[in-house]
Amino acid sequence: MDASNDGLWEWNPLTDELFVSPRAKHLLGVPNGVEIRTHADVKVHGGFHPEDRRRISKTFRSSLAPGSGGFDIEYRVIGPAGEVWWVRSRGKVFPGSLGQPMLLTGSLTDITERKRAEAALLLSEGRYARAMEAAEDGHWEWDVVGDAMFLSARMKEILGFAPDAQFTSRADFFNRQPIHPDDRQRVNTAREACLSGTAPRYEIEYRINPRPGELRWVRLRGKVFRDERGQPLYISASLTDITERKLAREAVRRSEERYALAMEASGEGHWDWNIASDEFYADPQMLALYGFPPGTTFAGRADFLARLPLHPEDRPKWEAAAAAHFAGNDDPHRPGDPNPARTVKRGGSI
Repeated sequence: MDASNDGLWEWNPLTDELFVSPRAKHLLGVPNGVEIRTHADVKVHGGFHPEDRRRISKTFRSSLAPGSGGFDIEYRVIGPAGEVWWVRSRGKVFPGSLGQPMLLTGSLTDITERKRAEAALLLSEGRYARAMEAAEDGHWEWDVVGDAMFLSARMKEILGFAPDAQFTSRADFFNRQPIHPDDRQRVNTAREACLSGTAPRYEIEYRINPRPGELRWVRLRGKVFRDERGQPLYISASLTDITERKLAREAVRRSEERYALAMEASGEGHWDWNIASDEFYADPQMLALYGFPPGTTFAGRADFLARLPLHPEDRPKWEAAAAAHFAGNDDPHRPGDPNPARTVKRGGSI
């Protein structure tokens, strides 16, 4: 008992005599110098937390009922200096010849550190759950050794599974995932590469068909956690629905492609100037119309203007038109802006 750092107590319910070891007395929060001889003394001088007193009394009374055998309870104690700790109290009932309780004996264990660790874990899990909910990401984890799968509610929702869907193994989960047929092999290859250690992380974008006639894009990011020998223990990953982003990018790509085809069909050249960074771009047709060699680049707009092969008689007219454009005076439907530096980009064609 001394080596375990536990307290020992023994109570005779017939005489109310109680023995408590010095360690048990301390764990019960009894002030130094106070004698404990009966169970009634403990109820008076013990530092039981007010919120736990009723539960402790009920458990203790229940242990005296025939056939109870004993009890196991955890509760808080307030020490003489106001400090709070947690104890685990375990007791066993020894009955007399008629079955009535003759003796209760038990132990007290300080479990404060364990309780603090559990509270910290609950706090961390709560924060993680709230962060995942705010991010609208799904989460799954595979216990490699036990071959058990966990899916969050959001993960099931993204993949089109019922809220109560269960999976017997990794193979069951991956076989039932609604991955687009053209992407399934690529997803499997990426996962196995991460699992084998040839890839540092598990990160991939792919298509799914969560419901009939529905196509969505998701991004998966995961990591393998290994033991000291390098063997995989868990794979934990998040899943994000990126359909809207993918559709937006595809719309931009198609728009750019259509514009490029329209410009090519029109035979016009195109230039673009980023005023903030002084980046000046001229497309191949623009270069050809001005007689520049293919692939010509310019250090900035000033470089372009210095090398622009305008006819001497037309340069003043061109510069006046450009100045009016940058001042905003060339468009009667747009208010003038005397400071062209406020404009991020300008563009034009020839």
